[in-house]
Amino acid sequence: MKKFTLLELIIVIAVIAILLSMLLPSLNKARETAKHAVCISNKKQHYATIYAFSKNNNGKFPTTYPNKENTDPNESEEIADWYGTKGNKVDMVNPLLAKYTTGSLDFLRCPSIKEGIVGSGNGSNGLYDQAIIGAFSNSFIAKINHQGYQWPNWQDFTTPFVVVERPGNHINDGTNMEGNHANRDDRATPHMDRGSYIAIDGTIEYYKNHVPNSLWAGSFWIDMGNGKWESLRSGVGNWHNRTGEIDARK
Repeated sequence: MKKFTLLELIIVIAVIAILLSMLLPSLNKARETAKHAVCISNKKQHYATIYAFSKNNNGKFPTTYPNKENTDPNESEEIADWYGTKGNKVDMVNPLLAKYTTGSLDFLRCPSIKEGIVGSGNGSNGLYDQAIIGAFSNSFIAKINHQGYQWPNWQDFTTPFVVVERPGNHINDGTNMEGNHANRDDRATPHMDRGSYIAIDGTIEYYKNHVPNSLWAGSFWIDMGNGKWESLRSGVGNWHNRTGEIDARK
């Protein structure tokens, strides 16, 4: 029986190493694709809970309050906090959305965002990565336009409904844990430098972060049905209207 020489053994090891180096990117991509599929499924579940809530509350979008707990059993759902967190606390206190789920809130997590130390500004807060659009808080869903524009090129986009926020930007910085996507919050791109959101019409939209600030909440402008284009960066009743500028650039 012929034995392998040292040179032959080195060649075999080198070939195996080359094959592995070729396969690993494909395996990593397949793994990340699977995680992205889970993330999309999670958003769909969150979307379904919002519509279940709206059917019981005059067709309205849930309310999100920073620094508020919905522990009062007599508080109506229409004004109760959807997430039920308060200040720096990340434990959901009697969350309203739990009433519309099977009990598990795991669907609020993105499997690609690693859990960080709470308040550190890095990674997930370990509780949720998703957020609903704060500007729609307590608004009638049917009145929200399905089509909007995105600054700075005024590109068409479908109105976001449930998004995954960038880790550390309000979601784990120890100052605002309620999951309200507004002001300077950014959407995350955790899946191969891309992300997805579920739109108001139930479709899944994909995006990449190629334009600076293009994922910032203030970059999205929606026609709310009142003749004005309004930014998602502010809450209802406190809009930053740029109707003339958008009309000129459309």
